[in-house]
Amino acid sequence: MRASGWLLTLTLLLSGCGYHLRQTVSIPPDYRRMAVEIAGENDLKPVLISTLLANGIAVQENTRQANAVLQVTENRIRRVVQSVGANNRVQEFRLEYDLKFQVLDSRSGETIIPEQHLHLERDYAFDITQITAARQEEDLLREKLLEDMAWQAIRRMEAQFRVRLKNHAGTKPEKSPAGPSPNPDAGSS
Repeated sequence: MRASGWLLTLTLLLSGCGYHLRQTVSIPPDYRRMAVEIAGENDLKPVLISTLLANGIAVQENTRQANAVLQVTENRIRRVVQSVGANNRVQEFRLEYDLKFQVLDSRSGETIIPEQHLHLERDYAFDITQITAARQEEDLLREKLLEDMAWQAIRRMEAQFRVRLKNHAGTKPEKSPAGPSPNPDAGSS
């Protein structure tokens, strides 16, 4: 009885503080078959693909089999000196990660989601006497940055799809019994 009381208290505290597990994102069914094209470093591609798959998006090797193409135009992680000690030795580095992507309709080539820019940073201490540990820490931070960036990109796509659906909700012509009505927006992109 006492253990269940603690469990209930812990659950209430965690839910009250805003902590929530990652939820899957909602991408419109028309775009749930996606191809991924990445320029630059390719460490992101397997992480991004597994994140897409975990969110119910079928990743296609060939763009002709996909409904949409997630096109990464910039994918860059750089290490920047953050602070230098009195002995002129680096004490702290910052990893800066920039990602730019867009989503295209694979059939028409139309831009579904215009280019988005995401930026993440992580600082870490550096001790020259602990060089192996510092490199391992940087490697772990890079892996975590890749995971975080993949999730950021997926969440940004979801938000942009929501905006797109909201903006286009009133523009679809209704079908009349005699057939489809002419689309006044046809030809304007």
